Amino acid sequence: SEQTNEWRHSEIKSWSWSWDHLQEMAPLQRAAMSATLLLLAAALMNAGGVTGQGTSGAPPTSQATVQIDQQKTDYRTSVLKDGTVRIEMNSTPSTGYMWVIKSMGSGLEKKSSDFIPPSTQMPGAGGKQVFVLDAKSVGTQVVDLAYRRSWEKEDAYQAKVEIDVTAP
Repeated sequence: SEQTNEWRHSEIKSWSWSWDHLQEMAPLQRAAMSATLLLLAAALMNAGGVTGQGTSGAPPTSQATVQIDQQKTDYRTSVLKDGTVRIEMNSTPSTGYMWVIKSMGSGLEKKSSDFIPPSTQMPGAGGKQVFVLDAKSVGTQVVDLAYRRSWEKEDAYQAKVEIDVTAP
């Protein structure tokens, strides 16, 4: 219809005016505008809680869960003192690989270590290995983990979990 064509024409005209206006800006102005937009985007990401896996961005609670996905090596979470942290990792013990805690902050205590088998009992199917830790002292506590075979010298994968323990 004629109204639709007028609308399209005005939209194209306004878009091309914006593009032309941007092209007329001095290079320094364009650079300043780009920098401003990048800073704004970064601020919005931080304010919106865009965080890595295992990082809630919310105030600490008495329980936290970190899922190690082998896509990265550093994880972070927070928990209140006397709270628990559950660290979950995919594991395939039938291949000889298991997760081990190589070192752990003195303000943490290992409460349990479990393996949850896969729902299907196929040979080579992986399950989930879980460490549950109690947070006993305030401060940043670090857990170094390794996915390895006990008879091999090299770790197949390593991960570090930083746990910010705060007073209730």
